[in-house]
Amino acid sequence: MSAEWWSVILQAITVFAVAFAAFQLMFHSRQMHRDLEMAYVERYWSLMDERSMEFVWSQQVSERDRVVIFKYLQLCEDELDLRQIARVTDNTWGFWSQSMYSQVEAAPYQDVLRALDSSLFPHVRRLVQAGPHYDPLQKSTWWRRMRGL
Repeated sequence: MSAEWWSVILQAITVFAVAFAAFQLMFHSRQMHRDLEMAYVERYWSLMDERSMEFVWSQQVSERDRVVIFKYLQLCEDELDLRQIARVTDNTWGFWSQSMYSQVEAAPYQDVLRALDSSLFPHVRRLVQAGPHYDPLQKSTWWRRMRGL
């Protein structure tokens, strides 16, 4: 084989190695996102387990439930902050944003939110105003894909 063929073969191997390394970096990034998302899912269910049965069944809110609602609003604000800084994947965000919206729009959550200072939970308030498709991450699809979102 001539030197030109060896050069072409080595270049092809190099291109393959670079593409493989890029794929591995995106996979690693996606896995880190998933681990973080799972931690927030665990926090969510921990909070939901703190609700009283009266609240779950009939929406009768006790003082304990108000505390749970406040903690849930904090959790939502954290999740919205994480999405804004590109720590939540697009697939997860599609599910989370609709779930958050439907829960926060319910009367008990709205009552607690209205009773709080208007400077608290700005992302949650924007979500309520904008609807379930609100996305605090204002980046292009290409940008998000390159970061494993």
